[in-house]
Amino acid sequence: MTSIKRIGVVAMSHHSHQAASFTHTQKALHWTVVALLLLQYLFFDGMGRPLREKIETGIATFSFTVVAHIVIGVTVLVLAVWRIRLRMTHGAPTAPGSEPGWARTLARISLILMYVMLIGLPIGGMIGWFTSSEAIAGLHALGTNVLLALILLHVGAVLVHQFIWKTGLLSRMI
Repeated sequence: MTSIKRIGVVAMSHHSHQAASFTHTQKALHWTVVALLLLQYLFFDGMGRPLREKIETGIATFSFTVVAHIVIGVTVLVLAVWRIRLRMTHGAPTAPGSEPGWARTLARISLILMYVMLIGLPIGGMIGWFTSSEAIAGLHALGTNVLLALILLHVGAVLVHQFIWKTGLLSRMI
């Protein structure tokens, strides 16, 4: 079974490894990725100008922003793969029983898409930067907007669980 199929099977099925809660490592990785993505979006997202300069001159400028962006991206990639591995070996808690079926389906799909983005964005970004491909860099930029939308959907769903459905879902990741 390929890795991407495993992600889908683990995320879409009723997990072969059910867990009462996420492990401490799973929680730490989740919040580390959150912090890294915040850093990336807020402080180290200025790759457009350095890429244009690299394409025009053929010379890469490795400013602090460029290096930080690359390092954070690679770190997110490594942590996402680690998170998937932990999910496959340690499982995840089941969805709250009171969660509507449509919400459960949407959660599974968005989870898979988030992992695809957390892996695909760093890979695409590196390919775009190191090959000086404006097209791939453009896809990377579009993908960051898709990831941001998925994150907002995720946060919104957690807030609905916490304050409207009162399932206590947030406590599983804290």
